[in-house]
Amino acid sequence: MIYPVNVKPKKSCILYVEYSNGISAEIDLTFLLKNFIYADLADEQLFNTVYIDPITKDICWKNNITVCKDMLYKHLKLLKLAENLKIDLTKI
Repeated sequence: MIYPVNVKPKKSCILYVEYSNGISAEIDLTFLLKNFIYADLADEQLFNTVYIDPITKDICWKNNITVCKDMLYKHLKLLKLAENLKIDLTKI
């Protein structure tokens, strides 16, 4: 099972995440803000409270905001693949 082992808030809505298989990157989570459930993450103080749930291994913040570890991992893999193939996903 692949799960996050380290998360670190960077500047506004940018999260550094490292997974148990060694894949790591800074991910821009601004796309989540479009969903009202994640709108509070625009608050930098709240965003900086990020942690890994010790039981589920999901990425969490105070106020019961959770991002599924698998969804974020698949997102990260897609970004890495696009980078390797030199595809600009913003133009698709």
